[in-house]
This record gives sequence, C-alpha cells and structure tokens, in this order.
Amino acid sequence: MSYQVLAKLPTIRDASTALLIYDRILTRQPALKKWIQKFPCHYAVQSGETLKDIDNFPQHLKKILKLQQKHQVSFSKVYVLGGGSVGDFGGFVASILRRGLPCTQIPSTWLAALDSAHGGKTALNVAGFKNQVGTFHYPEKVWVIKEVLETQPADRLQEAAGEFLKTALIGGKNLLEKLSHWDWVQGKIKWSDLKSFIEVKYSVLKKDPFEKKGLRHVLNLGHTIGHAWEAEYGLPHGLAIFYGLLFDMAWSSQKNLLSAQGAQRITSREPWESIFNLKIDRMLFSLSEKKLSQYLLQDKKNSKKGIQYIFIQKPGKVTIQTTPIQDVLAEYRRQKRILEDFHENL
Repeated sequence: MSYQVLAKLPTIRDASTALLIYDRILTRQPALKKWIQKFPCHYAVQSGETLKDIDNFPQHLKKILKLQQKHQVSFSKVYVLGGGSVGDFGGFVASILRRGLPCTQIPSTWLAALDSAHGGKTALNVAGFKNQVGTFHYPEKVWVIKEVLETQPADRLQEAAGEFLKTALIGGKNLLEKLSHWDWVQGKIKWSDLKSFIEVKYSVLKKDPFEKKGLRHVLNLGHTIGHAWEAEYGLPHGLAIFYGLLFDMAWSSQKNLLSAQGAQRITSREPWESIFNLKIDRMLFSLSEKKLSQYLLQDKKNSKKGIQYIFIQKPGKVTIQTTPIQDVLAEYRRQKRILEDFHENL
C-alpha cells in the first residue's frame, strides 16, 4: 500500500504492454488526451454506476481481450484513470485478468483521490444493490496528481464533502479546522493538507487491510443510511454520505454519545452552512421502511446479530456497535417524525 502526490502526469515506461482503462470524458482535456494516447491499448468507459452493473461486465471483458489480441500483446499491468466507479471497475478487471495483474490507480476526482483509489476494494453492482461482487486487490501504486485533479469542475469538491467530513470526524478536530480554510465555492483545496486526510485512511487500512478484524468498519461512518439514499435517489456519493453523517450525528446525540453542543460545533463550521442545507430534506425520508430494510440487509456490515453501526462521540473518536436492523428502522422513524412535526409547525 503506497501512494504519491505528484504535480504532473509521469512518463510511463511500460505503456506498450500495459492496459489503460480511463473515463472517456477526460479526453476533453488536451494534456490528458495526449497522455492517454501514449498507451496502444487504451479502453474508454463511461463513468457511473451503470459501468459497474454485473450484467454489462462480460461485454466489457470481451472488448478488452479483443484489444489485447489486436495489438498482439500480453498485458503486464493495468493503469486506471478515473473516479470512483472507474476505479472500482478497473480494479476488478485487474484482479481477474490472468488471475491478477499489478494495478496503478490514478484518481481523477477528489472523492477517489481521498477514498476509493486507496482501499484495495473492487466492486460490481447486482440488481441495483451496490458493491455486491468484488475482490480485494490493492493497487501497486496510487498516483494523486495535481494536474489531473485540477481539471475538475468546482462543484466536484462539494460532491466529495461528505467523505472529507467523515475523514475529519475519524481523524480529529485539526482536520475539521483544515476544511474550514478551503475554497469550496471555487473547488480549491490547500494541497499541503491532502496527505493528512489520506493518511487517516491508511492508518485504518494498515490495522485491518482485508476487513478481518472489524476495525475497518469505521471507514463506513455515514454510509449505512447514506448508501441507501444514494441508491434510491441517485445522489452524488459524497452528498449522500454528508446527509448520512447528519443522520448519524442526530442518532449519536439521541444515544448520549455525542453532545448536542458537540454536534452543533461540527456543523456550524464552514463550509457546511454555506454550501449545504443542514436540514435533511423530507424527500429522503419518503424512502419506505420496507425498501430501507432491503438496503440494510444488503449492507456488507450486516450479520445475524445486526449491522456494525458507527456512532460519533467526538471528532477523532468514533465507536462501532452491533445494532439490530429494527433499531436502525426505529431511529429512521423517529427522525422522520421530527422532520414532519417541524414542517407542520412552520
């Protein structure tokens, strides 16, 4: 497990025998297009959850193998250039080609640069449920490249806000302070801060790289309800996780783990008040309990005893509790009722 933060796209010495899987939208940037074309075997994909649909995967694999045949090479390595969905897809391809090829992940979004490119998890979706099929296949390298990430529209940083906030809540209040100094409107971060956020993930991965000890579950803070809302309403992942974190903070306060004042201090910091509506939209709670139950049953943290739910005590301290699904549904019902009462009294 290793990563580098680079200013520019590096020269690839094994491009003639490597496979590059990349997000086709990146060819709109002349510098990236020129770099991509240095790979004889480059395979363009459309980012998004449809890319990860298991029903589409065989056709992708056939095209990739035809590409290898056309250029009369035997792939020695896979490079993956793109955001989270492209990284998941490309990592899975690398994990099964010739029983596993070395992989280098080059994230093109803030979300992937912070989170998904590093974790070694690959995934495909089944029947609308996220990440049901996959492997652990750690990338040989992760290149976090300023030249690539600065091609993003400004709002891509806002879409990653949930994962940045999650990381800060795990890492501590000093990371929360760093977030308050970034230019979220223009989509600009302080580059010297980035490593400290990425290191939070690596500190967890090194303790539990293959999710055998349960320690890695802390990285799913905000994801239990967030994933359900993401899948149901098509929300950007980071926004769904942001709302999932608000749900978790409210529940943590209800359980007297996080003080109401502590929750207020977290959400009153910039940029949350300026770029998000801090009231969870009632639309999210139109998700039926029956449908929510289905999502919870598919949750990878689910077991016979319940879900390994992550609660917040304070920035830098979270706790994992085995929680029956019925308790999650009861809290969902409680927060929904509070929202309905609030709007009725307006």
